[in-house]
Amino acid sequence: MRQAWKKLGGVGMIESVREIGNTVHTEHRYAIGSSGVQTVAMFANASRNHWGIENGLHWTLDVVFREDHCRARKGHSARNFSVLRKFDLATLRKDEDSKMGLRRRRVHADRHQDYRESLISLAFSATASEDIMLSV
Repeated sequence: MRQAWKKLGGVGMIESVREIGNTVHTEHRYAIGSSGVQTVAMFANASRNHWGIENGLHWTLDVVFREDHCRARKGHSARNFSVLRKFDLATLRKDEDSKMGLRRRRVHADRHQDYRESLISLAFSATASEDIMLSV
């Protein structure tokens, strides 16, 4: 295994314990770490940071685009829609002049051609398009 994964620092187990009412739920997850992760505390911190980012992005995509309600499942449609939603989210976040929330910006772009065109020009301007593509 070391031959294939030269930067593998180790494998760790994360035990999560949740208490809901009188019931205690225990869950075990396994994760790999890079060679930069040298202690248990570093491993735990890296895991928390990863899931914090993952959960924050998922929550935003679900609230703004209702991603959990999307029923695209045929062929590559689910992946294609995911990429489009992330591109749209990055574009909506680039509009720093707007005081509207992200969901309202999305709806506003759907209903107002001028705003939609301003977002498109913002997305494909020389500097903004590089930033957006890096975030997708």
